[in-house]
Amino acid sequence: MRSLLLFLGLLIGQFNLAQAQTERLIEGEKAPKTTFEAIDGESYKLKELLKENDRVLITFLRPTWCPVCNFRTHELKDNYEALKAQGYAVIVVYPSPKDRLKALAEDAELPFIVVADPDEELFEAYKIEKSAGKVRNSIFSKKVRKAAKKGKKAYDGEKYPKKGNRPGPIIPADFVIQDNQELKQVHYGKNIADHITIKSLLK
Repeated sequence: MRSLLLFLGLLIGQFNLAQAQTERLIEGEKAPKTTFEAIDGESYKLKELLKENDRVLITFLRPTWCPVCNFRTHELKDNYEALKAQGYAVIVVYPSPKDRLKALAEDAELPFIVVADPDEELFEAYKIEKSAGKVRNSIFSKKVRKAAKKGKKAYDGEKYPKKGNRPGPIIPADFVIQDNQELKQVHYGKNIADHITIKSLLK
């Protein structure tokens, strides 16, 4: 009887964990966090950004040392003017410490709003997924390998060590917010290179 109860308890625990891991924000909801503290000391509110722009793109990435996410960082940088012309304000949130992130922002001359969230408060508010399985499976994706190769090249000789970061099995995500701070588009990645495409954002 005791072993049966233990077995049922484990099943319930696994079910609850699965529920917690799959909990997500949905389109039409209000943005859960509307103020973002950038590494330059400025505070940005969605309400104010939406007065000056048609929409806000918020992207959550892995730490600065991740070449796959570095590819996305440079993809956003390279298309920033086009996104801006389409009415986007761009916020990119990393789980890296501010000093590490400042080094990346300066080295890469990032033009968008850069936010350091080493305690992952914003990551939790936006229900960013953590999945060791998805991270492991990412190595089998040609898209991920291609992004990693391009991301390594984009570092341009700079290195951002893992020490001082809380890497975790973070899976990136993107959110487009407009109108009354509502989530108009929600995208949780299937792997560490899966994002809303730039092409679809610029339609």
